[in-house]
Amino acid sequence: MLTTKRTVFGLVAVLLTLAVFAMMVWAQGSDVIAAPVVLIVAVAMTVCYLAIDFRGANG
Repeated sequence: MLTTKRTVFGLVAVLLTLAVFAMMVWAQGSDVIAAPVVLIVAVAMTVCYLAIDFRGANG
C-alpha cells in the first residue's frame, strides 16, 4: 500500500463518507439488509481508489 499523503487523505475521505452513509442507513432501521451492501461498497471504493492512486503514482 502506498503511504503518500494523498493516499492517506483519500482513504480518510472514503471512510468518512461511508460512515455518514452508514449512519443514515441505520437511522432508517434497515441495517440488516444494508450492512452487507455498505461493506461491499466500502471494499470496492477502497480497491478502486488504491488502484487509481497506484496507477497515477507509477505513471
